[in-house]
Amino acid sequence: MAYAKGPGLATPLPGTSLTLQFTADGWVNISAGCNSYSAGYNVQGNALGVGRPAGTSMVCDPAVMKQENALIAALTSAGSFQVLGSNLYVANALGLRMLECAQTSPICS
Repeated sequence: MAYAKGPGLATPLPGTSLTLQFTADGWVNISAGCNSYSAGYNVQGNALGVGRPAGTSMVCDPAVMKQENALIAALTSAGSFQVLGSNLYVANALGLRMLECAQTSPICS
């Protein structure tokens, strides 16, 4: 998985795991390295909208907290998505890639 951080995409910090699970009833469950979140989402064609997540509020290593904030910001900026093979790509309203992950892995389903 990679997520937008600054001008490019970043991969998870060593020792952390980032996961997204989109459910059929319109929720995305997010594990962001330390805390867990849920947010509503909607899809219309290839347009994707994700609401502001609610979740746990554990205080973690500052680098992990920065990673969580960047992942949440990338996800909530979603404007569209595309599935190519087994990969999911999420872009913002300007078409800039914000997230990419393997759709069939536990990381992103």
